[in-house]
Amino acid sequence: MDKDWCTVKEVEEQLDISRPTIYRYIDNHNHYLNTKKVDNTIFIHRKSIEVIIDIREQYEKGKRKKQVEEYLKTKSVPLHVTIHDNNVRTLETQGLDEIRSLVEASTQFIVHAMNEKLDQQQREHDNNMRMLKEEHEKLIEQLTGEIQDSKKEIQILKKDIDNQDDKRDRQLMSLIRDMQETKKMIATAEQKQSWFSKLFGAKK
Repeated sequence: MDKDWCTVKEVEEQLDISRPTIYRYIDNHNHYLNTKKVDNTIFIHRKSIEVIIDIREQYEKGKRKKQVEEYLKTKSVPLHVTIHDNNVRTLETQGLDEIRSLVEASTQFIVHAMNEKLDQQQREHDNNMRMLKEEHEKLIEQLTGEIQDSKKEIQILKKDIDNQDDKRDRQLMSLIRDMQETKKMIATAEQKQSWFSKLFGAKK
């Protein structure tokens, strides 16, 4: 086997770490460890031995799996994806810096797309508001015209009522004057009758 690769047993002897513990490290943090599997044998790349040492030190400090993951992440340990088959194909991914660059580029693309969408929505909103404003102004203009027409009709109706009141008042006043004249005539007639009665009554 290539001298760049070690068996789990060789790593156990070199680091004095039990095989179950190494297997546990591989299961919990395999994306930070460059490993490959040939048949049923797991091989660890020599560059990952330092990572195993770091992992052991973190666990010895009392850290849990999630905390160790955070430590490896902040330390910028390269990520690895291992394809296990009999052809021994191993794929090492880009470093965290490159991955961060990809994430940033993806984030910028998403932000740009969201901004484009927001701009489009804002334009649609502005257009809808403009249309609503125009419709509102037309409605106000229509209502204003109807109110003016109603005012004119009310004024005409009021004028008609005032004219009818004036006519009625004139008729009433004329009737009162006629009644007063009639009373005067009746009073005059009664006075004349009384005078004639006295006159002719005295001669008898």
